[in-house]
Amino acid sequence: MENSPPSIKSNVWASPFTIIQDTLEKRPWTFTDFFITKNGRQYLVQQNTIRRRLRTGDYAPDGFEDKVTIERKNPADCIASITQHRKRFERLLTRMSAYRWSAIVVESNWDDLLRLCAAETKVSPVSLDGSITAFIQRYPNVHWVFRPTRAIAMKTCWLALDRFWQDRSRYDV
Repeated sequence: MENSPPSIKSNVWASPFTIIQDTLEKRPWTFTDFFITKNGRQYLVQQNTIRRRLRTGDYAPDGFEDKVTIERKNPADCIASITQHRKRFERLLTRMSAYRWSAIVVESNWDDLLRLCAAETKVSPVSLDGSITAFIQRYPNVHWVFRPTRAIAMKTCWLALDRFWQDRSRYDV
């Protein structure tokens, strides 16, 4: 049934949707080994994933890849995308803007990203900061989410896709 609740066995939460991982994603999130809290209880998430080419982004819920997309960025890739590959990145942001909901999820805090920029590149952190701020304003349908670790970024991605799944009727599906 389409609106059936997820299966709960013991302390495992079997997600009712499948996540598409883009085939070009070099280090895909596994969506394993993390817990969520539902109704005051903790559950280990059991998530099905499939590898398939996505037109835009790295992750999407299967069947809704034309409505929702998430692009994962590790810190070095984020900096390179904004500086060395800016035109390609802006084309990505333009495509993402057409989605009902989209996000760039960065595996770093904003401050740590700027520190890395200063320490390991010739790019000014002020310039990087200004570029991200400009992208936030120019592409308001593309949300920027900064998380301190890869694991927390993965969980944030899952929570966003789960929220979409719960609210999918609001997206004209």
